[in-house]
Amino acid sequence: MVNVLYSLVDVNQRFDQLLLDPLYIRNLDMTSMTMKSYHDRIYSIDNQVLSRICKNILPRIHHQINELIVEQHSMELVLHTIHYPHLYSLSLIDFQEEVLLKYLRGDTILRKLLIEQITCLHIEINDKTTPSPLPEIRSTMFILILSLCKRLIKLNFTPFYHRSTFYALDLSSIDCMSSTLTELEIYVKTFDDCLYLLDERLNCLSTLKIHVEEIVYTPETIDNTVNDGSMALCLANSLVARHSFEPYDQLVRYKWWFRHGYMSSTGNCFDIGDGTRKALCEFEKTQKAFAHEHGLPLEEIDFLSDKKLLDNFPIYCSPDGAAGNRSLMRLAPVPLFFYRKPEVAVEFSGISGRITHGDKKALDGCRYYGALIKWFKNDPLHPEIENIAKGSFKKEKGYDDGMRGKGYIVYFLEAVLWAFWSTQSFEAGALAAVNLGDDTDTTAAIYGQLAGAHYGFHKLPPE
Repeated sequence: MVNVLYSLVDVNQRFDQLLLDPLYIRNLDMTSMTMKSYHDRIYSIDNQVLSRICKNILPRIHHQINELIVEQHSMELVLHTIHYPHLYSLSLIDFQEEVLLKYLRGDTILRKLLIEQITCLHIEINDKTTPSPLPEIRSTMFILILSLCKRLIKLNFTPFYHRSTFYALDLSSIDCMSSTLTELEIYVKTFDDCLYLLDERLNCLSTLKIHVEEIVYTPETIDNTVNDGSMALCLANSLVARHSFEPYDQLVRYKWWFRHGYMSSTGNCFDIGDGTRKALCEFEKTQKAFAHEHGLPLEEIDFLSDKKLLDNFPIYCSPDGAAGNRSLMRLAPVPLFFYRKPEVAVEFSGISGRITHGDKKALDGCRYYGALIKWFKNDPLHPEIENIAKGSFKKEKGYDDGMRGKGYIVYFLEAVLWAFWSTQSFEAGALAAVNLGDDTDTTAAIYGQLAGAHYGFHKLPPE
């Protein structure tokens, strides 16, 4: 396609009519493969060819383009040359992970397209990188793609050479949701990861193509159902029992709930987000190592009371990329317990989330929401949380303005605050929160914390 356009456009009027005809030029492939060997292929366009196409040809056909294929080195020039008003399908070929992640996080044309236009996205990452890409980068990219692409229907997220032994995603550590995605192709680490994709996070998914790196037996049950009260009761019980904020004890009680149904309405754990499950499994491993290191009986490790040991225990059990909603839905006991000490309440609200969800957005989201229930200390917030604090949730049309109750903590904060801001009673706000769809019970549970504190117990509906 590229070579044809470069060679024949502007040769004569007849060629131009044929080559630039809207029926022919809707799909544009801006790559050109050169084979050095079977395993070494270059997809970049010659700079002279690229410059001429961007300067003389794209301005004449940009309004016709529906599908576009670009590679890493030419993407910025191709996308910045001109706007593509009818573009809905985008393929990103042979990208390095760090480069793509930078584009996804920055204020870029690519990010704007993903948010506003793209419904079909095909990403092929260059998997020949040495050293091997970090799993955290892949997880972060996957989360960002699902959170940014509000119109996404089809996603193909694969290694470029399709022979990678290190590219598969570990989905047990990822909290993400999409209420629009219907088709997904992805590489996963184990067969268990397939099951994580079948929970409520991708509730419109109808076509799933999975490449599994390994199939191994696991003694654990893959729990993909939802209940939003047990962890809040665990947290409240810890605060009352310990007469203070003790993260280790909170993790112990979360573990009891996870393994034995402690504080569950059914006697079993039926509410375990993927990020939370991963953090609690990591906590169990850390407990065993800590007990061995300090000569403690393993059967007594849940009942630590020695302050020095508690201070030395590494309580943060989650990777930086975990920013799901579970840290927020259990939060209310902390600001209520420390209502006489505003700054302490805000600080502990953040820590209570961070022990299972390590991303700074989760930390600051909990700090901010805890402050709304009572107070706020003027510490710097993550930019996305700061944007919410400045009123990004104040959208008159709510659902029609893109407001959704999704698993990403930023979306949940916006949805809950919109429901609270746009209504005048506890009942009306709860209904508005639920009617946003997606993860409705969690949206309502988080809304109830703030609205209950605002309206007071006596103004809650008797039923």
